[in-house]
Amino acid sequence: MIRRVPGLVLIAALGGLAAWLWQAELPSHVPHLAARAAFTQGQIDRAADYREPQYLLAVGALVLEPAAALAWARWGRTCAARNAPPVVAGGIAAAVAATAAAAALVPLGYVDHVRAVNAGLDLRSTAEWGRDAAVGLAAWAAGVAVAYAVCLAIGRRAREPWLAVGLAAWIAVAAFVTVQPVLIDPLFASTHPIRDRTVRTLVRSVERQVGAVPDSVSVSDASARTTEENAFVDGLGPTERLVVYDTVLRHAPVDESRALLAHELGHVDRRHTLKGVLWFGVLGLPALWAVLAVAGPAARRRRLDGAFDPRAAPLVVAGLLVAAALLTPVENGISRRYEAEADWVALRATGDDDGMAGLQKRLALADLSNPDPPGWAVALLFDHPPVMDRIAVARNYPSS
Repeated sequence: MIRRVPGLVLIAALGGLAAWLWQAELPSHVPHLAARAAFTQGQIDRAADYREPQYLLAVGALVLEPAAALAWARWGRTCAARNAPPVVAGGIAAAVAATAAAAALVPLGYVDHVRAVNAGLDLRSTAEWGRDAAVGLAAWAAGVAVAYAVCLAIGRRAREPWLAVGLAAWIAVAAFVTVQPVLIDPLFASTHPIRDRTVRTLVRSVERQVGAVPDSVSVSDASARTTEENAFVDGLGPTERLVVYDTVLRHAPVDESRALLAHELGHVDRRHTLKGVLWFGVLGLPALWAVLAVAGPAARRRRLDGAFDPRAAPLVVAGLLVAAALLTPVENGISRRYEAEADWVALRATGDDDGMAGLQKRLALADLSNPDPPGWAVALLFDHPPVMDRIAVARNYPSS
């Protein structure tokens, strides 16, 4: 149990951090814009036909993974190596439980792959998709094993186990985000420096407009896997980078490429990746406390030595996956807010409302994004604002 005064101090600190992280520079009220103002009915129908079943698949995955973890914790084998040190045994048991839960999603992932292939979005063969799925599961298992073993070692020695483990996990997330571009991303895609001199000049120009310079800007070989157009920022500190899909550079006009680069550099300018790591602590520490508060008594009812018994790893993993599923709408709401802020930073830096509006329409058509999604799907599943909200902001600039 948390001592009252330190507990109140921690709650106040996390609350203050959350209040600061929630701040974002956003436009004032923007009038709603109907999908027909930017898309034809045929485009709207085609996107809806593809995306609406995808929402159901996403909800299914959101429910199935924690359900599978709970089932494994209830009926599965503990898989803790009896002759191994407790920390190693716990890491193995956690990895097996987490992998079993993730493996339950493979059929849904395959359906998603087939639908994307049929829609012309996914260019991978079944064998290539299977390879990516297998690599993902292997990386997930290895990551869980190491992280759980380290946290178990800390928790079994700490006076306030949940807090010590939570802080260790927070540091681990920061480390993961830092090494992701170097160790994880290359498993699934390759990148190379920008070779086109015109594109390099455009990047430097937009960096000056936004006032943000990542550690590197590179091009992903996305066209080998998909027809979708996108860009992203990942990494932290010395590994922070902006990656642009080669599909964008092949097809997008200069004004829309500029808008895309400015949006991504808006993430860099507002340090959204770092803020995402900080949000992990705000949401993750209370969630971990709740999980261990439930898992501890449940483990003792099974005649185990609390939540930090290596054989209790499946219970803890199940609790963490349940917590992650419940926090998904909160995390997506935060992400939508930061994406909207990056749009606004880009608009204010470039002043190119037509380029931004054209970009949003282009991405929606290329990625089959639904211009008229149901509200429940936006609240639960969307980590970006709906496309019509983004077009409305651009069309109302600078009055918004």
